[in-house]
Amino acid sequence: MSKKTAKKVYEILVEGLYFANDGEKNVQKTYSVKANIGQKHVEAGALSVFKNLIAPDLMPQQYPDYQGLYTHELKYCRDVNNPDEIPNDPRLMNLPQLVAYIQHNELPIQVNLYADVQDLQQALLDYNDDAEQFLKAQDKRKELRGKDLELKAELAELNQGAGVGANLLDAKAAEEQAKLLDPANLPGQLKQEVKPAGPVDNSEIANFTADDLAKANPLDDL
Repeated sequence: MSKKTAKKVYEILVEGLYFANDGEKNVQKTYSVKANIGQKHVEAGALSVFKNLIAPDLMPQQYPDYQGLYTHELKYCRDVNNPDEIPNDPRLMNLPQLVAYIQHNELPIQVNLYADVQDLQQALLDYNDDAEQFLKAQDKRKELRGKDLELKAELAELNQGAGVGANLLDAKAAEEQAKLLDPANLPGQLKQEVKPAGPVDNSEIANFTADDLAKANPLDDL
């Protein structure tokens, strides 16, 4: 009798800002939460699953004054059975890992052209799927959005702590953090074709996530 392959479970750590009400006005506060997800949730988009299916239940439990999410950044997504391994799937990489991977493999992806982690993850998937088409799209992106992103990054730097550009990808900080990663642990350039995640249809995700997330998070009342 053949043994069943164990399902992979990933622990995610998501941090950011949430809206709260202090009794007089709405304010922004920081949060940091962990949850477990499965491979199908990764394929649907870990942050989208967190935002739409995990946060509405988990955030009020851990932050009673929670009113809604403002920002959400994936700090890590790692195999619970092999937590030290750097994933070779862009959808599982955090920002420093993405930057280190791009630099390590000398990929022509201009990090500062992408607005957030999900945007950069998708860029890496698109490059792996069709490098020539990706580079054409990146040139177009630079033409249409490059200047605006540059200006917004400058405004964020001039208004630190004021919430300006809170959703922007911090390329400089990511590059510094990427230097701390051991190149020997970084995966080589992806050879297999990985299909872009694309937009998430939450109506379809809802068909399987309720039970799967409950099994993956036995200690959390999701």
